[in-house]
Amino acid sequence: MSRIKINPGLACIILIACLFAGWATMLTVSVLMLIFCEVDENTKGLATTVLAFYIGLTLVSMGWGLIYDAIGLVIDAITKLIATINSYLEYDSVIDITKLQSYLFTPVSNLADIADMIVAYLLVFVKFGFIISLVSGKAAKDNFIAKKINEYVSKVVNYVNSLNFVNNGQPQQPQQTYNQDVTPTQNSAQ
Repeated sequence: MSRIKINPGLACIILIACLFAGWATMLTVSVLMLIFCEVDENTKGLATTVLAFYIGLTLVSMGWGLIYDAIGLVIDAITKLIATINSYLEYDSVIDITKLQSYLFTPVSNLADIADMIVAYLLVFVKFGFIISLVSGKAAKDNFIAKKINEYVSKVVNYVNSLNFVNNGQPQQPQQTYNQDVTPTQNSAQ
């Protein structure tokens, strides 16, 4: 099977554009490009960086989702526990759930909602900064969310770089891993 020649600049633009389209499109385009097209090492490196970034972004987003969902789970569990206790108590010693909700649960829920909006905004901001850093060839500014995403990106890149595939396609044990800064550079976007 002959491979299609693709302009490296066009391939890089397509990979960066896939960041806007989401996981399914990015994986489909990346896999098809790597299977059917001749791509240079810079383009392969960019594909690895973009996919690793999206994996890191998704892990941080999922982690935040777990924290946010846990707050609602705790509030629901306490409410149901109190309702269960109330069903066994006599009328004069019943815990007033409405007061508990208005004084404790509503403020906690409101604070969690505010934090969720802020984290969602910061994740979009980090994604925007990553795309701008790829296009401009300059390192993105670090913040606490970008640092956490870069931690996961480094782990993904180390994992990919540590795999040695033998002829039958089965991975061998990694021989060496190393810590690599995955901040996009001018060379990876060319």
